[in-house]
Amino acid sequence: MSKYFSNRALKSLNIFGNLLMPETEHLPSFTQTGCLVHIDSLAEHAPEDDISALNIALVLLSFMPLFFFKWLIKKMKRAQETNGMMSTIYRQLNFGITGLLYSLYYSGKSGENYKGKPIPELIGNDSVRKYD
Repeated sequence: MSKYFSNRALKSLNIFGNLLMPETEHLPSFTQTGCLVHIDSLAEHAPEDDISALNIALVLLSFMPLFFFKWLIKKMKRAQETNGMMSTIYRQLNFGITGLLYSLYYSGKSGENYKGKPIPELIGNDSVRKYD
């Protein structure tokens, strides 16, 4: 599915995506949109070493239980409030993971099985860049 991320890394991204963008009354969940199939369009512009390191971290996380993902998201969000080595790592994870996932979710791109309206249309935002 991806030439940059392993299947286990993609599993972790889907878990993070669904925790950050769950299904609501008005919006589909991250996984429901199928937008993860477009991950390579973002990864191809990132430094190879960064993607490789993120892939390794995501593979390791794929073996963790769901509560660990929830705990890690809290740590990543709170990392802006503190300093130190671990805070730096949490900030980098937050930037890398949420940056990729939010970019995909709000891009208007989706998987072939998603039949709903694009997310930008659902939230009333027509300023998303259009792709050919």
